[in-house]
Amino acid sequence: MIYKILLLVIGIFCFIIAASAVTVFPPVTLIFGFAAGYCFLRTIFWPLADRISGGVYCPSSQNKMPTIMFDKIQAMIVKQEYKEAISELEKILAEDVFNYTAVSMASGLYMKKLMLPEKALACIKNYLNGREKPGSDDVDMVLMFTDICMENGKHALAVETLEMELARKYASADKRLLQLRLDALKNADISSARN
Repeated sequence: MIYKILLLVIGIFCFIIAASAVTVFPPVTLIFGFAAGYCFLRTIFWPLADRISGGVYCPSSQNKMPTIMFDKIQAMIVKQEYKEAISELEKILAEDVFNYTAVSMASGLYMKKLMLPEKALACIKNYLNGREKPGSDDVDMVLMFTDICMENGKHALAVETLEMELARKYASADKRLLQLRLDALKNADISSARN
């Protein structure tokens, strides 16, 4: 965290120098402009891109598997070799149940390509149940779990899982996301009961 704050401060400092040197000495503007851009990219945009990609293209630091392994699985999915891809993912999950990329790829395959929602739910549930301290990746998994539940008419399971996860020690922003989803599910339940 201190590293990110330091980079952000350096980026702001470089931006100020670059802005003040625009008319006086353009090469200084160029050098400090690139430095400021690097600092801002490094602290703000790269972590965001890592989170958006879900670890497929920018593997999360939690992944112990080499990226090449996931590239091979991704190629199988593109070729529509779903059973082979799921077999490889199951091997990875047998070694490491907490591999975020493997869990998200496997649950996506089970749900969307193999039409096995129960297996998708079990895969995510294994990931969530074994974690001691939840992180932001867990929020993505919980939201994916509730989406699958809702698509398959398991409203009560979605609400129960959200309530259980909210009892764990998430960061306040993550807890807020989970609470919003829970409120939305409960409101949907109330409105459907009225109709």
